[in-house]
Amino acid sequence: NMCCSKVHVAPITSVLAAVGSNLSTYLSQNSRAFRQQCVDCLVSLVKKYGTSMPTETMMQITSEIVPFITDTDLYITDLCVQVAIQVLESQPSMVPVVVEKCVPAVLSVCRSPLLQGGALDSILL
Repeated sequence: NMCCSKVHVAPITSVLAAVGSNLSTYLSQNSRAFRQQCVDCLVSLVKKYGTSMPTETMMQITSEIVPFITDTDLYITDLCVQVAIQVLESQPSMVPVVVEKCVPAVLSVCRSPLLQGGALDSILL
């Protein structure tokens, strides 16, 4: 009978940078379903742990979501805008980065006659 009396669990803050970085890097994968799951995870990760994430990781995440803020896939756009919102809420110092990188893409989507639903709701927040 084997018993593990001492189980050491590392605090999540020790892996946040790696998890955030990997998830944002995976966005370039061809699978839409995988990309959607990664962005969905990023929304939750930044919402819950954004205040503990390194600024460099937040900058990487912000840069990686920009190509997916388009009118060709409004669901992914919605999730990416949610990530940007969570970045702003958790680290207000990221405002200049989000304005520089995300706002032009969001404004481009705003000009699209296809904009509707969740993406529209997220943009209007």
